[in-house]
Amino acid sequence: MPLKEIQRVFENDQFATSNGMEIMEADINYSKCRMVIREEHKNARGAVMGGAIYTLADFAFAVAANPEHPETVTLDSSISFMNSTRGNVLYATARCEKDGRRTCCFNIEITDDTSTLVAAVRSTGMRVGTKPVEIDYNE
Repeated sequence: MPLKEIQRVFENDQFATSNGMEIMEADINYSKCRMVIREEHKNARGAVMGGAIYTLADFAFAVAANPEHPETVTLDSSISFMNSTRGNVLYATARCEKDGRRTCCFNIEITDDTSTLVAAVRSTGMRVGTKPVEIDYNE
């Protein structure tokens, strides 16, 4: 599926896109997304808020898990915060570890633009839909 089509589909993810999250790469069971850190992503101490980091990971999971499969939602997810962000951009790279008929499992790595590992996320998804996200290639 062309990257532009995937980006168009996920423009409807209002929370992620309004918080500056972008899809850089996408393929079956893989995605790389980014978020330029803004002031509204920071907590009272000036560090990037854990919720912003997790949202980026969840967005990368959704992009990787949905376009070629029935609708997939997060069934279970855990995050381990490894280091403080040192850079100005966060990247989430999602890779599928198990791609089953009803469930899937992804590892998502969050790094910054200094190559610092910020967080590791493991998400299990449940396939709840009956058909893939509809993409109109004629647009």
